[in-house]
Amino acid sequence: MKGKKIKGVLVLGLLALLASCGEVTESSGPVTSTGGSEGTSEVASSEIPAPDSSSEPVVSTPDSEIASSTVATYAIAIEGEHITTTGPAEAKAGDEVTIEVTAEADYRITGATLNGEAVEIVDGKITFTMPDVNATIVIATAELHDIIVTAPDVVTVDGNLTGVAGEVIELTVEVDEEYRIIEITVDGEEASLADGVLTVTMGEADMTIDIKVEPINVVTGEGGIVEEW
Repeated sequence: MKGKKIKGVLVLGLLALLASCGEVTESSGPVTSTGGSEGTSEVASSEIPAPDSSSEPVVSTPDSEIASSTVATYAIAIEGEHITTTGPAEAKAGDEVTIEVTAEADYRITGATLNGEAVEIVDGKITFTMPDVNATIVIATAELHDIIVTAPDVVTVDGNLTGVAGEVIELTVEVDEEYRIIEITVDGEEASLADGVLTVTMGEADMTIDIKVEPINVVTGEGGIVEEW
């Protein structure tokens, strides 16, 4: 009986050992679950797209450049007779514009306007800031007339000997000390000096000034000959 009991114990122990070996064999198989932390990490990293190295960088444009590119351009028109001009035919609003103006021979520029407002002409140039509308420059001219002086060589006349209709001109008249002026006429009308200055107003044609003089201190010699003394 004792021997059979020991033999049964050995059999039970052997069966228990075989059972434990079977559990180890089943648990040592491949792990197919993705629920673990390592599986999650692998799946998450595989789903993140790689950066596209071929895409071009985005370049922003400054607001000042955008504003500059949208500034409107307007036309510049010049009206007038007997003139030649040099300058741009268009400009952007806010630009400084310079127009050079020259009158033809025998004409003078008498004024200019920009969109109806008077503008100055300095050294033959009109300079202005381009408005945000088309610009129209009107240049006025007038015909020049000559002042023709008839006088002996002992008379000197200084001043502008050309002018336009309506222009007031002052001429300085001097005579040698041995002579005196006895008569001045302007287009046949008697005129006089004021402190050595003759003031005339130009008409629509050339003007003629005639000056007559005589020697100072003269005597009548034999035979009626006039002599200086």
